[in-house]
Amino acid sequence: MRLMFLIALLLAILGFAGAIWTGIIAFQEGETLWAFGSVFLFPVALIYGFKNFEICRAPTIMLLLGLGGRVLLRMSGV
Repeated sequence: MRLMFLIALLLAILGFAGAIWTGIIAFQEGETLWAFGSVFLFPVALIYGFKNFEICRAPTIMLLLGLGGRVLLRMSGV
């Protein structure tokens, strides 16, 4: 049970890092609203990542792994 919790927590942290990375890419592209939305709202980061998948491939995959981690955390009752 603890191992599943640790894996889920690491995946959730990875997803958070992906959201920050997506925000950085959006800032570099000059899309300020997308950048702030990506940092503060997880679904916005996913939308921006899929919208610009060619330049956001790695952070989008990190976001999807983080989503899986969040689901696992919810299933474990945290």
